[in-house]
Amino acid sequence: LYILHEHSYDSWHANSRRIFAVSTRTNYGSTSWVSYQLTYPVGPSAMSADPAVESTVREMSAFLGVEVQNLAARGGQFRESSRFIFADSNFFRFFSFRLLRGSPDNVLARPFTVVLTQSAVKKYFGNVDPIGKTLTLDRQYPLEVTGVAADIPSNSSLEFVMVASISTMKGLEKYKVYPGIQQLENGSFYTWLRLRQAGDTARVARNLSRVAQAAAGKLEKTVLAYGETESHQFS
Repeated sequence: LYILHEHSYDSWHANSRRIFAVSTRTNYGSTSWVSYQLTYPVGPSAMSADPAVESTVREMSAFLGVEVQNLAARGGQFRESSRFIFADSNFFRFFSFRLLRGSPDNVLARPFTVVLTQSAVKKYFGNVDPIGKTLTLDRQYPLEVTGVAADIPSNSSLEFVMVASISTMKGLEKYKVYPGIQQLENGSFYTWLRLRQAGDTARVARNLSRVAQAAAGKLEKTVLAYGETESHQFS
């Protein structure tokens, strides 16, 4: 049962055989490592570079932490981090996470909107219907609840309790810098591609690497903290 469960991870997503996580290699001296956290424009650049890419989606966790509060409920303030994520507007169309309330086409279509899991609804609202209600982020930003998702199954590699629209990041002082980075390299966003044919992975990776290398000479270079160098090679 354990082995079956381990092998079932993420296979329940529709088109799971055509969905691939994107990674890049970073060099440091004679060593290198692979990162699955990339900059904001990598996914859209992959779509532009190769018609074999049918769709793309990005997500980034609120790793700096956020304070979330229901001002209408006493004691309803909590600090969220890795399980509070920002995601593209097509997140619930790209993946098969089950929405109990709201439409996958519009729950994340606007800035300052958020989808809660059932557990998060219970945590912040108790038995009150949350749709259309407001949560306060970092004591100043209003987040409208536009959807409710079923709790994440145990065989999911992606976990969350709250999903805010990625466009919200541009209005948050401590997160707005991340969508602004234009180099195609190691960053903060997990990025997935859905290909038209599963066998096109190598070609898509080559085309994305070519575009990244061309962009590297035109865009302002990112200053890395410890002297790493970007390979601009994706897989």
